[in-house]
This record gives sequence, structure tokens and C-alpha cells, in this order.
Amino acid sequence: MTNLYSMLETNTDETLNSKQSTKKIDILFDLETNKQTVLDTEFDKNIVCVCGSCDLLLENNGKKESLTLNDHKKTVHLNKNIQAELKNYTKDARVVVQYLGENNG
Repeated sequence: MTNLYSMLETNTDETLNSKQSTKKIDILFDLETNKQTVLDTEFDKNIVCVCGSCDLLLENNGKKESLTLNDHKKTVHLNKNIQAELKNYTKDARVVVQYLGENNG
């Protein structure tokens, strides 16, 4: 069974290749709703919960998967076609989403 995500050490970015660069970074905090959806489908993404914890719900072509983000040393890499939703976050949760795209130069 294959996962919808890849897990990697935060200090090493094995997901970047020579054609990719960081396009933008979102830092999510003070989350007040029951869920936070990562809507972007244009870029691959790296997601890490740097403080606190939360559940990451993933979906692609009807396949669903859930994992808990509670280790700031671990990053989850998602392909752009994976739908992601954050739920059950603690009050101190801080989530960083790095969007990766093709270099234009």
C-alpha cells in the first residue's frame, strides 16, 4: 500500500530538484475554525507543524489518509494533486506550508 505523502527530515529537503524553487510560504496560526483547507493545486507542498500538533487529512482520487503532525523535525511532502485539510489542532499549533514550483530562469 502506498502513501499519499512522503515524510522527510525537516533539515534536509530531498523534495527539491534543480527545476524547483519555493514560490511562497504560508504560516498558519491562531486557527479558530474546525478545519483549515490547503486549496492550492498548482504547486507541490511541504507541510510541517513547527509547534503544537494537528491532524492532516489527505485525499486523492477517492483514496483518503490521515496522519498526525506533532514533530517539528518531520516534514510531509505532497504532490500538487493531493487535497489537504488540517483538523484537531492544538491552540499553540503553528503550521508552515511551503509551495514548490518550477524555476522560470
